[in-house]
Amino acid sequence: MERNIFGLFQAIVNFERLFSYKTEHMNAYLSLFQTLMPEIFSLNPKFSDLITSAAGDISDMSPKSFLHMVFSNLKSFFPEVTKERADDLNDTSAFYETTFREHRDKRSKSQVTPVPE
Repeated sequence: MERNIFGLFQAIVNFERLFSYKTEHMNAYLSLFQTLMPEIFSLNPKFSDLITSAAGDISDMSPKSFLHMVFSNLKSFFPEVTKERADDLNDTSAFYETTFREHRDKRSKSQVTPVPE
């Protein structure tokens, strides 16, 4: 289980580092990491206050019930998530209809973000 958590954490950190952008969904998963391992991940004080007001003491919650609580109250914890979800769905609409040639041409014309050292 911990390997999965660290793998997802690594993917989120790498994405943020490459694109200088972090989604609200990523923040939701980061909150799980912070809650599971506070000795490794420092808890964002604002988020910690939200969790405490929503659920009180979470030490007896399972990861499943914690994520259920967070995702059930997503708009409270992460107000931009509805807009983000709509943007994501709009972004994929043309993907499946675009030919491979068009994808390659588009990619070759776009600026590639360099990987930070």
